[in-house]
Amino acid sequence: MNANRVRKSVIDAYEASLVAQDVSLRRTKLVEFESNAGRDRGDSDSQAPIIHADSLGQRGKGGGESGGKSDKEKDRLKESDSTPESPSNRKHGNEPLTTLEKIKRNDMEKTAGWWHKYYASKAKLELIQRCAMDMDEGLKDSYDAYAEFFEHESTLVSKKRWNLWNRAKKLFIRVEKAEKTLRHLAVEHMERLEVTEKLKSALHESLDVIETDRLKELTLLQTFDIIETELENVYGYEGFNDCLDTFPLYKGKGSSRSDEVGDEKRIYTKFKGKFRIQEIPMDETDGMCSMSTNRALSNPQMKALSRSKSSSNMPANELMLRLDFNKHPIILKCRLYIIKALLYRGCDRSGKADPFIKIVLNNDTVIDDVDGRLLNTLEPVFGKSYEFDVQLPLQSLMCIQLWDWDMTSSNDMIAETKIDIENRWFSCHRATCGLPKRYDSAGYNTWRDTKKPTVILTELCRTTNINVPVYTADFRSVTVANETFECDPTCVEFIVNTKSSVDTLYRKAHHESPEEYIRQNTALTALHAWGRKIDPKCTLVAEHIECRSLFNPESPEIEQGKLEMWLDFFPMSRPPSSPMIDITPPKPTSYQLRVTIWNTSDVELNDDNFFTGEKTSDIYVKAWILGERVDAQQTDIHYRSLTGEGNFNWRFVFDFDYLDIEEKVVFEAKDSVFQVGNTTKKIPPRIIIRVYNADFFSADDFLGECVLNLTHVLLGAKISKKCKADILLNPKHRGIDLFANKRIAGWWPMIAPLKEGEIRDKTLLGGKLEAEFSLVTAEEAEKNPVGKAREAPQPLEEPNRPKTSFLWFTSPWKTLRFVIWRNFKWAIILGVFILIGVIFLLLAIWTIPGEIVSQVVAKIFKNK
Repeated sequence: MNANRVRKSVIDAYEASLVAQDVSLRRTKLVEFESNAGRDRGDSDSQAPIIHADSLGQRGKGGGESGGKSDKEKDRLKESDSTPESPSNRKHGNEPLTTLEKIKRNDMEKTAGWWHKYYASKAKLELIQRCAMDMDEGLKDSYDAYAEFFEHESTLVSKKRWNLWNRAKKLFIRVEKAEKTLRHLAVEHMERLEVTEKLKSALHESLDVIETDRLKELTLLQTFDIIETELENVYGYEGFNDCLDTFPLYKGKGSSRSDEVGDEKRIYTKFKGKFRIQEIPMDETDGMCSMSTNRALSNPQMKALSRSKSSSNMPANELMLRLDFNKHPIILKCRLYIIKALLYRGCDRSGKADPFIKIVLNNDTVIDDVDGRLLNTLEPVFGKSYEFDVQLPLQSLMCIQLWDWDMTSSNDMIAETKIDIENRWFSCHRATCGLPKRYDSAGYNTWRDTKKPTVILTELCRTTNINVPVYTADFRSVTVANETFECDPTCVEFIVNTKSSVDTLYRKAHHESPEEYIRQNTALTALHAWGRKIDPKCTLVAEHIECRSLFNPESPEIEQGKLEMWLDFFPMSRPPSSPMIDITPPKPTSYQLRVTIWNTSDVELNDDNFFTGEKTSDIYVKAWILGERVDAQQTDIHYRSLTGEGNFNWRFVFDFDYLDIEEKVVFEAKDSVFQVGNTTKKIPPRIIIRVYNADFFSADDFLGECVLNLTHVLLGAKISKKCKADILLNPKHRGIDLFANKRIAGWWPMIAPLKEGEIRDKTLLGGKLEAEFSLVTAEEAEKNPVGKAREAPQPLEEPNRPKTSFLWFTSPWKTLRFVIWRNFKWAIILGVFILIGVIFLLLAIWTIPGEIVSQVVAKIFKNK
């Protein structure tokens, strides 16, 4: 069976080479070529004139490269085939969906586009990576617990060498005691880890849980494989060298034969082919003299050529000339999709780049998209699709280059990646167009290939000498090579449970029957399992996005970045009839968020009054979305709050652009003063609200914070008494999507900042906030405008603050009345009376001596 792996590629190549000929003759010649190419299983030697098929058959024989492998290695080969069944499928795809999840999935698929599928694939990959990281952390904690014990032991041993032998003896003699000691130390270490985990912000952990739930919701959509390397590096695809090997031919003479390896400057051209040496039986050498008409053919092909000549009217030379691609070149229709790139360095002084795409076939530039350049970014999201023709073998190497646009000087090449289209075309892994996980004839997951799954499966069976597939009466299962494959139950459920054909239009075309839809998905299941159950050396390429490494020719060993893309190509004999997939990046929607701050309560009192010693706080509220230095707004100050209560009646108005499909807020900003133009940035849709205590001579004190995700705004309490920290810290607390519900009001807790040496407690509050959130689009905001703060239109009333709320520096009379008089009233009255008494006493003391003298003098003179 392995001897026929290349036959399908040769037939496709011949069919593509006939595209320039008359259409009426094309089909006739194709049928004739297939019959002469050895599709009859009874005459297997007739394959030889086509190509060195037996050279590939070496791997399937007992003495071949893989024939001596053990059963364990073969099992590993099957398990390592990640293309038809990715780890994401095994982790998430086999878990049954609940009824609510199925309804949610159907609603999402009705409005989904290609970018939804892309982000669903990204979400599934991220969930898998998080799961792997959690497992690694668990193993690391276990290792650290035991490593700490042994490290402790080694430290003691280094200090006391004499105790080394005694400790070793005790450890080996008393094994049970050693195990208990290890367990005890491990438990102690895990307890310390738990205490350390408590030091983390519970608020951020809650936000991470919300993010994880959003990722799980995205994975309800269809996904494709995101390969974090080149497609050629995937284990099951053999580098697409299963049919052709590339041999560089050098010019000149090197200093030694070892110098020829890797000397790119001396490469004159490259030869592609397969070399195999086989022993010829003695009875097959009789006809060698009569076969001198084609000396270019190898000896193992002589008998096959003689049989081909005797069984058909086509001479051997003519049969081989049919594969002369110089006279009959293969013309392919290529569709290149470039999604985004990640550059490790910039070419401009600002550290950024202005990248654009250039596509080169061998030495011919076919695409120079300088008009599609993106400014000031190292993470360009191109969303570009290009369609062009490729002629093999003249244009076998495609080079995708990223250039940096310069305004005043010549453009500089940043990096490039190269793809050998010829190897992909001739490979048996069918790298022309990836197989999606589900067949749909409509919607965001529409089938892209020019051949349907049933046709592909039938052709694979014929080219590998396997009986044609046999379907059951209801088309829900198919038998191929004694293997039975069942249709995906979700596809059957979709057809069976749908009441009207109108409800299936987002996945199935109206002219396609339900039976045909099930049959195609059944065949697709068999294609995905082809490399695992039928032919382990012929794993079929699944729908994917490959992340290719970018290199600069001046530094070929240093990676310059990554490029996310995929490539589809079809022979011009079967050109694609459907348009290219639109992967244009979605545009953000403009929104306006209106936040009304009504009151605060139970805010921490952080100041001590100089005169009275009482606890107070000068409260104000500050909020932002993009950044504290970008769009932060704050209320006026509620001075001298004695109870932690603040009254504001203050409105914040935030205008922002929101990318719904990515759930990110998009804005532009400069990273440096010297940067020309702005850089596009994306952040999560979160509003950060903080409560501060205003200080006149020092920095304001941060009292509490509330972070709300606009896609999952936690429901606040109706009254202040029921507002607890658990609203923000409990990941299971109910929330709503503000983009769908538009308005919410209530009381939210303000989590106090974590102080040094303090363990976060769930009851630790920095205050409570009463607010109202209203989200409208930009069009709605124009029709119904509001003013900031308390200004018109739709002004807010002044808050009913107590008379004690004032700034002592600017209101001295109020300070005397509400601070000094209120707190020292009786002391002041007593002081006044004492002062009056003292005055009278002083006056008495001042007047008594004179009065006494006058009285004495009056009596003296009276007596006289």
